[in-house]
Amino acid sequence: FVPRFLDQLTENDLKVETKSESKSDTLSAVIKWLRHLASRLPENDNLCRSLDALRLKIILRLLQTNSFSGKMNALNEVNKLLPSLNSMHR
Repeated sequence: FVPRFLDQLTENDLKVETKSESKSDTLSAVIKWLRHLASRLPENDNLCRSLDALRLKIILRLLQTNSFSGKMNALNEVNKLLPSLNSMHR
């Protein structure tokens, strides 16, 4: 339910949810925790991949908004995401 809800947020919803950095962090934290929970389930590969894709999709949508703070929050999310990608490929 939660990933579907987040995926269906409109641009205005995203603007409201990311006006402050703490709200943007909350949105990202929800997806990150869902992925953490999904990683503990058996047969979790597809679910984990779809949650990773959702996180990237929301970052892309934030980068495409007219809101400067939304774009900055998205860039901060990319910056947080890079170290986790590096550790996955070691």
